[in-house]
Amino acid sequence: MNALRYRFLTLALTCLMLPAAGLAQTPAPTPLPQTGPPAAVSVDELTARIRAAIARPQYRRGQIGLKIVSLNTGKVLLEENADKYFMPASNLKNFTVAAGLETLSPDYRFVTSVYAAAPADSSGTVRGPLRIYGRGDVSISYTFNSNDYFRGIDLLADAITAAGIKRIEGDLIADETYFRGSPIPTGWEWD
Repeated sequence: MNALRYRFLTLALTCLMLPAAGLAQTPAPTPLPQTGPPAAVSVDELTARIRAAIARPQYRRGQIGLKIVSLNTGKVLLEENADKYFMPASNLKNFTVAAGLETLSPDYRFVTSVYAAAPADSSGTVRGPLRIYGRGDVSISYTFNSNDYFRGIDLLADAITAAGIKRIEGDLIADETYFRGSPIPTGWEWD
């Protein structure tokens, strides 16, 4: 057989066998899980699963507290350290934000008010105390001001100056009476 014919047959066989080799390399398709509602689980099985999950070794050093109550009957289905106080974890922020948005609306703005017993005189002097009445405006926080602890307060001072107040002859009162009760709830654990 001459070399040209040999090369042609080799090329033809390769072209015929190549698709078969590709099929041999293709893995069998993975069956898709069945879709639909999950199988019903009894309350006992569910509580057993939850107990097993919170008993895992990786959670041994942590503290877990929960209380699951039936919305239909009011019966307590599962309790674990439900009577203990814990510092709220990061996930609680999600619920707090959701409740705030629902209650206040996304358009709500916190206000920090400044009060004086009398307006500033012509020189910009307030005689008597100047009261700064806070209502939880987080924009004063350093986290909203490039981690500069003083920027939020500096911006508030700039706003007071822009309102015509140049000097205070009296006390400067930071009034936090808008919030009732202790800022740290009784029973919280602190390191």
